[in-house]
Amino acid sequence: MKCASSRRRRRCRCGGFDRRTRSFPHAQFLSNGNYVTIVTNAGGGSSFCRGLAVTKSRRDPTRDPGSQFVYLRDVRSGSVWSATYHPTAAEPDDYMVEFRAEQATFRRHDDEISTQLDVAVSTEDDVEVRRVTVVNQSTRIREIDVTSYAEIVLAAPADDLAHPAFGKLFLETEYLADSAALLCHRRARDPREPAVWAVHVLSLEGRPQGPVEWETDRARFIGRGRDTDSPAALDGRALSGTTGIVLDPILSLRQRIRLVPGASVRLSFRDRHRLGSQRRPRRSPRSTATRARPRAHSRSPSRTRRAACVIWAFRATRRCCSSVWRRGCSSPDGSLRAGPDTIASNELGQAGLWPHGISGDLPILLVRVVGRRRT
Repeated sequence: MKCASSRRRRRCRCGGFDRRTRSFPHAQFLSNGNYVTIVTNAGGGSSFCRGLAVTKSRRDPTRDPGSQFVYLRDVRSGSVWSATYHPTAAEPDDYMVEFRAEQATFRRHDDEISTQLDVAVSTEDDVEVRRVTVVNQSTRIREIDVTSYAEIVLAAPADDLAHPAFGKLFLETEYLADSAALLCHRRARDPREPAVWAVHVLSLEGRPQGPVEWETDRARFIGRGRDTDSPAALDGRALSGTTGIVLDPILSLRQRIRLVPGASVRLSFRDRHRLGSQRRPRRSPRSTATRARPRAHSRSPSRTRRAACVIWAFRATRRCCSSVWRRGCSSPDGSLRAGPDTIASNELGQAGLWPHGISGDLPILLVRVVGRRRT
């Protein structure tokens, strides 16, 4: 596959994308069977766990919505961008996205600062890892604020869509200073309901430049009349450290790093979901999620080999799943639809599916096998 860019052309081995805004967003699905993360080539998407929405999920045919991002801000110049194209939409000097079976990788270059964001899901725990590597390729010392942002839900997607403001009233946040983690749980409305917990933790491979900051109030983070593309928290002010019961909760952690010329620093933002315990998680959030990405990287290829799934099959499967998801949740994709003549010949419409026990209310993917590959 060749990836076209206005600045350069390069060849990708595993389905890469140079373009930030495409006619139809391409999505990658990362899952261990319980925890599912959907991420698009521009940084949109959401996360789910055991039937619950961990982060906000919205269907919008006009845009590529997202609910979890990583911001970067140059302390001296004040310039702000994100590790993915969304949400700031700041035009990078170079941008590359690579989807693999075990992770999604976003590489970009902005003002002599290179970043690489790796998104993966643990194969054993309900943990999502977003690892950011920042490299200073300039000839001067750079100080960068790295800030995470996640709109937390911890409820069924239908409930959040029907009553989003009401559902947020039952969320409560807490900061754990000993592990640089934010803890969020949903207070049960019924004693029979299981407790739901989420942990957002930051770990740094390198020397920090200042203490960790945190925020759980979206109104304070975004600011009045603003949105995620230009939040007030990135105007140079410190995060307020608000926790407890807030009207619109988020999970946000910030760490300032200092990079000499040629140096690099790696940060990891991990989200862990826990269901069914009336007490908060006992194990350290940092130790629970530390092995998430290495295990996802080591186990996914072995599972792929056992399923006899070669790279071309992975690409085709991802493209089909991405098309179905886009049809129901994001920009409608007509690239795989039948031709106009075939569609016009359908005189029954949706009613033609009913005798077969198919309602037609949900997107349908039809696969036609034209041959068998011999090995």
